[in-house]
Amino acid sequence: MTLRSLIVLAILSVLATTSAWSQLTIASTDPLEAAVNVPLEQKVVFNLSSPLPAFGSIFASKFIWSPTDSTTLSIFGHDLDGDGNLTVVFYTLSQTPNTDFSFFVYGVQADDGSTMERPFVLNYTTAPDIGPNTVSGTAALADRVPISTSAQRARVQAVIRDVIAAQRSQLGETALSDRGSASKSSRSHVARTHAAFDINKTVLLLLDDFETDERQWRVNAAAAIRADGSYSFDHVRDGTYVPLAINWADSLGDVINAYGFYDPNGDLDPDPIQVVGGNVTGVDLKLFKLGPTSAFPLAAVARERAATVANDQRLIEMLARDDADGGVAEMWLYIFYSPSQDILTYVDIDPINIFLEPEPSDEGGPILVTDFMRQQTPIPETVIDSDAAFQIAEANGGSDYRAQFADSLVVPVVVDGGDLDLAFRPVPGSIFWRVIYQPPIAGFEEMSVYVDMVTGEVLSPIAVANESVPDAPAPFTLHPNFPNPFTTTTAVRFDVAAPTPVRLSVFDLLGREVRTLTNGLMAPGRYEVTWDGTLADGQPAASGVYFYRLEASAFSDTRMMVLSK
Repeated sequence: MTLRSLIVLAILSVLATTSAWSQLTIASTDPLEAAVNVPLEQKVVFNLSSPLPAFGSIFASKFIWSPTDSTTLSIFGHDLDGDGNLTVVFYTLSQTPNTDFSFFVYGVQADDGSTMERPFVLNYTTAPDIGPNTVSGTAALADRVPISTSAQRARVQAVIRDVIAAQRSQLGETALSDRGSASKSSRSHVARTHAAFDINKTVLLLLDDFETDERQWRVNAAAAIRADGSYSFDHVRDGTYVPLAINWADSLGDVINAYGFYDPNGDLDPDPIQVVGGNVTGVDLKLFKLGPTSAFPLAAVARERAATVANDQRLIEMLARDDADGGVAEMWLYIFYSPSQDILTYVDIDPINIFLEPEPSDEGGPILVTDFMRQQTPIPETVIDSDAAFQIAEANGGSDYRAQFADSLVVPVVVDGGDLDLAFRPVPGSIFWRVIYQPPIAGFEEMSVYVDMVTGEVLSPIAVANESVPDAPAPFTLHPNFPNPFTTTTAVRFDVAAPTPVRLSVFDLLGREVRTLTNGLMAPGRYEVTWDGTLADGQPAASGVYFYRLEASAFSDTRMMVLSK
């Protein structure tokens, strides 16, 4: 049982959450808070204020303890109190000596539907004494601002994306790369929107060290947040620790709303604190919301970030990096074009980070335009946002498309916008949102709705060519892939003018060949091959920018594609 799976366990009952929160509380525990010399064989008991459901497994995962590698669970259960009410939860544990233990509890639901208003924590030790120091501070929602990039940010990014991935997995969702291949659990796009930030739903953890794999987390102490956003770890031994905060979006503790850490230098790397012979105050934690957002709240930040590369950047495309049901997503990609430098700049924004792809300081600077076939009309600063475009799409065929599938299936949605460079689209020069409904099972065609970004009008797509394509195959020609960006597969067309050996390969940003799509003698004609986003060894390629190169006789040409999972 991993800490991550316990924290982000998402049960479908979140869709049937009861009305207003009631005052379900943990009235008492055995052992008590800060108890010392706790027996190594201990029945840890929680007495709740309201009777619980008859099935203990419903709330078993709401009681989380650490360190798990210092305990063996022999019995879990719940029992009747002296009045015959089912209010007792217990864990019979075998524990190691001289060890500090922490339980934190949140999201328990009573039989009458009432839930806990705030997390509860219990700290005790099998040692003869307990830590004498306190660590205190505040936890608050952080404003998102453009940040300096850091090589260390990948550590935090990995954690956040793993948290999100685990959350989706438990909800029955799949990544974009799996769309159309499996059934998915029912969930409406309205249910996906996270609740307003509520500091009361926050628990604080004091880790011995920070690892990107939560299975390695060792919680030294836990603390519940106070209503004013302050907290205090009251039984801390001398040592070095990393404070973290977890905030939930719902009363059942099934969806993480925000995730935070101590970061006084602002590099988005969780910073440690030192406790040496006294109390430590002012340990303030920044919480970053993990919930999905529409495109434009982050567009201004993306513009400011892109301007660090060139001051004449034009925003030409916005793309949801993950499922955009409701027109909202956790991660967005913003593509800019600089006429003065003839470069593309990619700004990727996830729930924590804002960074360029590739980073100018890491991999040689922005992406050169090797296949920029036309001057796309830039996106204005004020247009219809992606969530509004989604609602227009719903009213213009989207709802009907969903209705043809059973309630147990979720229809994946792709959203991108701009004067998109597509072979089948509204007239070039129009700025539009494209909302794509993808079938959750095989045998159905996907449906696209095109919405004018300025007027909200639903546009009719037409076949549009950016370059003349003769009826007969042209001399050796490499055409733009379609779709681009793509999530699962993309098609590459090319023309062969004379019998010759032909090689079509895919390269990453460092120029390394990652896949050969075709290699052999070909007759004159037009060909089309498909790349499924996998590497030569069959493993999935990472999201990002790739180049595909055609070599035939003395001819060679290279174009760019974007894989977005």
